[in-house]
Amino acid sequence: MLIESFVSLCNELTIKSLLAAAGVKTPLEVELMVPTTPDQKQIAEIIQSMAAEAGFVVKIRATEFVTLLNAETAGDYEISLIGWSGRADADGNLYSFIHSDAPLNDSKYSNPDVDNLLAQTRAETDIAKRRALYGKIAAQANLDLPIIYLYSPKNIIGMSTKVGGFSPVPDGLVRVKGLTLAP
Repeated sequence: MLIESFVSLCNELTIKSLLAAAGVKTPLEVELMVPTTPDQKQIAEIIQSMAAEAGFVVKIRATEFVTLLNAETAGDYEISLIGWSGRADADGNLYSFIHSDAPLNDSKYSNPDVDNLLAQTRAETDIAKRRALYGKIAAQANLDLPIIYLYSPKNIIGMSTKVGGFSPVPDGLVRVKGLTLAP
């Protein structure tokens, strides 16, 4: 699970020793902006607790959603936690967020090698070759950490037995096209 990756990133000895080697005094205070939804606040509290073990004081700032989006776009944040439904194709989860010129690249991440690899994935139709390119992108992004995907929510969808034509999609978004309602 991805949250376990975050736990390993916050390993007390590793992070504290990296901070010490960089000459940073702990505890290091950072502000985490989160939407005002209960689930996002709970996730922020988990991060706050885990990061404390690594020498960080995480101040949580619950922010109305549109205000948070505007602050991200303006670069007016230290750390931001926001949800993303994900997409079935990796391009929809990466390009807009980490390509240098992408519209949702709020971290202002720029890596010409990653940009080149992202362009190659968009031109590649062979699944195995595309997977290898995404592996290279992931390896670099895991070093640079412009964005961290912490978890994937479990999507629970309930509906009447009268609804037909529903097919769940891995990104959790409900597509209404093709749905029918029996009398």
